[in-house]
Amino acid sequence: MTFQIDSGDREGGAAVLVATGELDLATVEILEAAFERAIQGSDGRVVIDLTRVKFMDSTGMRALLVATQRLEAIDRSLGVVLNGGPVARALAITGVDRLLKLFDTLEAATA
Repeated sequence: MTFQIDSGDREGGAAVLVATGELDLATVEILEAAFERAIQGSDGRVVIDLTRVKFMDSTGMRALLVATQRLEAIDRSLGVVLNGGPVARALAITGVDRLLKLFDTLEAATA
């Protein structure tokens, strides 16, 4: 399965990215480029919806943490939308979930 990011939507002042597929070493550059565009293209929160991502390895987790740090350094934040599944489990097992602002729905993340 491939990986893609749909972006450009703005909800509640947030730049919204919707990811689909498998996020790993081969595809993480797509996510990093989308984060860069979102950070440069808006001045509010960035939200990444991972509910359609079926797999994420440590490189995807690292990208989330780097984006979180970059945004926090400029008084902004990253919201991560999850609704259970393998990505939520991977984040919980590694403890990365405690370092991210997690939301159950896109509506909650953009409120």
